[in-house]
Amino acid sequence: MTLQNGIQPRKAHLIAEIKKFFSHFLLRKKMLRFKNRKNFEHNNLITPASLIKTQLFNNAMHFNIFFILLNRNRTKEEH
Repeated sequence: MTLQNGIQPRKAHLIAEIKKFFSHFLLRKKMLRFKNRKNFEHNNLITPASLIKTQLFNNAMHFNIFFILLNRNRTKEEH
């Protein structure tokens, strides 16, 4: 059984989950970025370099979680 665009329901469900997951993180990231900017304006403790580092770390974490989810789903299908 496939949906109108040719994706199996389980895959469609997984894609929806991943989209929801990422949108949640992007929203949090935006909120954190705003908070960081306010802190930066107030006390200059956060340097652009450290902001860039946290940005890179966040991106890496997102991709790690993304692949963990994908692999978990793949191993379920194999057994």
